[in-house]
Amino acid sequence: MNRSRNCGLEWERLRDGSFARLHANHSEIRRPGFALKKVAIAKMTEVSVVSAVFGQELLVFEPWVSVLLDAGDTVVFFGAYALAFPPENDTTDLPHICVRTGSWNKNEDCTRFECAEDKNAYIWSAAQIQIDLAFGLKQTFLSIKEMVSSLSDLVDQGLKRRCLARNDMHWRKVSVEVTSDFFSWKYAYSPLTSVVDGFEAWLGKWLDIFKNLAIDNIRAEDCEVSYRPCLMDRMPRGQVQRHDACL
Repeated sequence: MNRSRNCGLEWERLRDGSFARLHANHSEIRRPGFALKKVAIAKMTEVSVVSAVFGQELLVFEPWVSVLLDAGDTVVFFGAYALAFPPENDTTDLPHICVRTGSWNKNEDCTRFECAEDKNAYIWSAAQIQIDLAFGLKQTFLSIKEMVSSLSDLVDQGLKRRCLARNDMHWRKVSVEVTSDFFSWKYAYSPLTSVVDGFEAWLGKWLDIFKNLAIDNIRAEDCEVSYRPCLMDRMPRGQVQRHDACL
């Protein structure tokens, strides 16, 4: 297990092109398909902590909001991570939020997996999935906070879910999870068979925010990502090594 410490996570790419580093390790994938999809989704969603150094400050970010959109053969992810311990001085030059976005494509992943000489090494590489990791200042944090507050209001009012076949919908499944001191919520449904009044309008705004997010491109001097055991249980053994691109 200790061999996994300090390795470069090639799919967790910071804006300056460097990679975050890891902590742990497991299993083996022999056939592509659903197994690859589960690994990709775990890479996107199973982060427990992001820690990064800015100057003399070590900042720790914990999961706040995650949105996963699953179309079957493609998956996209939008995640926001809030400070676990806000600084005593509300300084404007330090990040207030970490943002991660990722996408997965079954056809591309399966093709590359089948062509890979070392399939275990492929799972540990950036070729399987690429996740962009960035840090934002207070204004970015406030934009996400406003969206969380509006979602909390919707849930308090009571979301109405109606059965309705919509074969023209792109997404097969929508999953949302929010974790904060004042609002914790986990929800999933299929837009192919249901309509959730109010929530889908919120989801559209969430996607627009990430599409137009003017991230502040703050460079971390060091960055580590910790995952829940769910991801490490799916990862192949013996392929973790130190990369030159480690921060």
